Amino acid sequence: MDYKHVFASIYDQIQFGITRATVETLLITKSIQPYSVMAPLASYHHRDSKYHNQLGRVMEEDHSEDKPFRSALIINKELGRPGAAFFEKARLLGHNIPKTEADEIAFWEDQLKKLGVR
Repeated sequence: MDYKHVFASIYDQIQFGITRATVETLLITKSIQPYSVMAPLASYHHRDSKYHNQLGRVMEEDHSEDKPFRSALIINKELGRPGAAFFEKARLLGHNIPKTEADEIAFWEDQLKKLGVR
C-alpha cells in the first residue's frame, strides 16, 4: 500500500487545522496581521499558494455557515488589506465585488465590521 498519499492527506488536514486556529485567534483577539506573520505559524512561507489555498478553505467554511470571512483579518502589509486572492475567492463564493480598489476596500471593511474588528 502507498502510504505517501495517506500521510500527505493527514498532513494537509493538520496544516488546515493550524491555519484555522491561527485565524480564529485573530478573531478572538480582534487583531489584523500580515500574511508574513501568520503563514509561518502554520509552517508556510507567506507567498506559498498552499497557505492561500488553506485561507480559501476557511472562507468556504465561513460561506457555508453564512458568516463573514475570517480570512479578512490577514493582510498584505504593503497594501494594508488582503491580497487579490481574497477578493477572487469571495467572488467565486458569490459576492458581487466590482474589480476596483475602492469597491474591494469597501467589501473588506464591511467584513471587518461584521467580524466586530472595526
